[in-house]
Amino acid sequence: DDVGQPDPQSNIRPFILREKSLESPSERYLRQMRRDVQEWNHQFWREQNINFQQCKKEYIAKRDANCKMKESNDEETHLHADELAEFYGQFLNDNYKIHINYNKEWYKKNFYLLALTVYTKLNTVYRKMIPNRA
Repeated sequence: DDVGQPDPQSNIRPFILREKSLESPSERYLRQMRRDVQEWNHQFWREQNINFQQCKKEYIAKRDANCKMKESNDEETHLHADELAEFYGQFLNDNYKIHINYNKEWYKKNFYLLALTVYTKLNTVYRKMIPNRA
């Protein structure tokens, strides 16, 4: 398996799962499930990061409108770490339930993949120990 470059929106590094030439049904199912979990994870973080960037733009625009700190239209206003910390804290509070639900689902999916991996490995060992009889 290989790891690709991070996606620009989700920041997730995709892994490329190779199909084995003599793949068993359980190995094929495990590979498909790993792809599904990877895609689910990518979609979540893509949407979350897009939402984060949009909320950050709105926060900055609201702050600029309230403070009227821009001297000219061409000058970009930079926020201090303390000012952004307020936004980050609020964003995390607003999305707390979303992140809790994501973590619960992530654990479920990964424990399922772990169990499926153990099953697949044991199945592979079993097939090697007991040769097919004609």
